[in-house]
Amino acid sequence: MRKCENIYEEICALEPVVDSLPCVHNNMTMQGRRKVFYISDIHCDMKMKKGFKDFSDKEYINHVIKKMNGDDPFGDNPLIIVGDIDCCTENVDYFFSQLRMRRDGIIIFVLGNHEIWAYDMAVSDLDEIIKRYRVICKKHDVIMLQNELAFFYDDRTGNGELLSFSHHHVISENELSELAIDEIQVYAEKAKMIVFGGLGFSGKCKTLTSEGSIYNADIGLYRDAVPTLAEDIIQAEKSEKAYLKVLEALSNYNVIIATHCPLDNWSERGYNSNFIYLSGHTHHNIFHMSSDKTVFADNQVGYSSDDYDLRYFLINGTYDSFINYSDGIYKITYEQYIDFNIGKNVRLKKKNDGKQIVLLKKGFAHMFVYYNHSNKLMLLNGGSPKQLYHELNYYYKNLDKYVSNIKTIMNSYMDKLLNISKVIKSIGGDGSIHGCIVDIDYYNHIYINPVDGKITPYFAYDMEQKYVYKDLYTLLAEKKPSLLSGYVEWQKIDSNNEIVVRNTELTDLAVLVTDKKIYSASKIIKSIQYLLFQDVVREWNDKILRISNREETIGEMERLEIDNSIYQSILQSN
Repeated sequence: MRKCENIYEEICALEPVVDSLPCVHNNMTMQGRRKVFYISDIHCDMKMKKGFKDFSDKEYINHVIKKMNGDDPFGDNPLIIVGDIDCCTENVDYFFSQLRMRRDGIIIFVLGNHEIWAYDMAVSDLDEIIKRYRVICKKHDVIMLQNELAFFYDDRTGNGELLSFSHHHVISENELSELAIDEIQVYAEKAKMIVFGGLGFSGKCKTLTSEGSIYNADIGLYRDAVPTLAEDIIQAEKSEKAYLKVLEALSNYNVIIATHCPLDNWSERGYNSNFIYLSGHTHHNIFHMSSDKTVFADNQVGYSSDDYDLRYFLINGTYDSFINYSDGIYKITYEQYIDFNIGKNVRLKKKNDGKQIVLLKKGFAHMFVYYNHSNKLMLLNGGSPKQLYHELNYYYKNLDKYVSNIKTIMNSYMDKLLNISKVIKSIGGDGSIHGCIVDIDYYNHIYINPVDGKITPYFAYDMEQKYVYKDLYTLLAEKKPSLLSGYVEWQKIDSNNEIVVRNTELTDLAVLVTDKKIYSASKIIKSIQYLLFQDVVREWNDKILRISNREETIGEMERLEIDNSIYQSILQSN
């Protein structure tokens, strides 16, 4: 049995230390509800033999764990560790015991090549090493994936945001190969998060070392567990086979692909544009988001860094429980309505009064109504009703046109919101969208007027006291200086972006505004966004059916006085 404390010089001779390249950003990829944290290449083994020689193994692991929680101090959100914690099973065991004491949420782990070394085990058989890590992970309620597919569900009800999941199901590598495509899709129908994970291996890697060798088993990446390239290729092909099955079954889902080695190390198949790819191993941080692929390989700590901050992205985490319903009008139970809202991450505040709920479905659009005790037709807005004034068939007949017109009206405004959100995320801010507002952080925000598109940065202690700033630069300089340098660098690249425009009506740096009008407009816009983001009609205004473009919309808003309509609410906010 090899001892952990004697291997540092040997490791560094084989794999020269390459510092991680820092990449500071906030990886929020989708308008959603759940943060998923990730980290890789922690390398406790390297640190303890280099910069922290005075620490015992346990002392240094405790040091790492304390620094890992980052923006998730209570540990409620899912965490994915993408391999290379340590090369000794005992240290990995202790690492998870301490991590679990600080985190209540889901922890997902995939093996790295350092775990495969397993220097404190008397055997070098790969299957035996994997079994040992499964025992460790099970003991600490950690989900270990090795060419496996995990589905996470949440069937809980109640108010408020739920950070974790109520239960999960893992399909093993053998089960994955045997299941039919439609059987896999059944598991996916109500899943809030789907993760495929494993080491991946490097049998198809083409990357060269500085000495001209290829990064694969031939240079000792896996020691005696996978000693030759031929065996490395076998393992890579097993990973690829499982991945291709996932790709065939779930190509239209937002599956997280978490493998220690990058995709091109173990598969010749390209990226799927709907998937999110996490990896490590290279110690060169890469962050790529485009219409073609999404890759987060940018939190590899490496051999030298002592920075263990967790990074995260947001997942939408939704499903449509009526996805297999054809167009039509359906009587449904209140339980089905609850399930649909759970699938859309909507927590109902009020209960239905016992009347039969009716679903109107056309294409991807949904509308929920019921008749109250006075036999009046009511539109459900989450758990709250709003009276409707036509017969049921009127709404079904016009549902597709209503949805189309709303999207036509809102497209340019939503593009503006998403553009501003993207900028805020790129400089390290929050970027969440709710209604007319994009969050920079808890106190700092940007309001985008839905009528004229004017951008107003502001700071707010509460809903009444808001300090409006003439431009984003001024707000950041005074209230969020940590983001200012990133914003200045971004301005150099895109100085003509609409977010740079200064409000020339303001002469002071900041002006106190005490009314709540922007929140009224934002609430209405947020209700419309349920249609844009979740395909649910929660507001109905007959005027929308006669409007076909944004210019006509603005003219209609300026000419007409519409009591209790969405547009009047917007106008009153200005």
